[in-house]
Amino acid sequence: MKLMSMLPNGKVVFIDRSQNIEEIIPEDPYICMVYEREREAFAKVLFPEYQPKIYIPPSRIPAMVWRDEKGNVRRKVPHENSYEERLIKAIKEMEGMGFESIKIVFRKNIRE
Repeated sequence: MKLMSMLPNGKVVFIDRSQNIEEIIPEDPYICMVYEREREAFAKVLFPEYQPKIYIPPSRIPAMVWRDEKGNVRRKVPHENSYEERLIKAIKEMEGMGFESIKIVFRKNIRE
């Protein structure tokens, strides 16, 4: 598998050879250090960029976790009648806060 991206100046960016590609999830954003050459560039992944999340434990009561504009971690549990209604309300609230993307984490599947 070959991961690549594009810089605003049009150069193609490849993952640095010293990087373990199995640890990189293609859809997740990362903070990188980029080394530019004449026609291409190489990125050294430093750490994943923060993403707001909705955690879904085995109890199926979603919990929203995000950072506000001051950098404080905020948590909220939507109160609705069913699992589906709680999940949709959480997604709509995150959308209303202006997030471009969120990550949904199923806690039950992590433990298996």
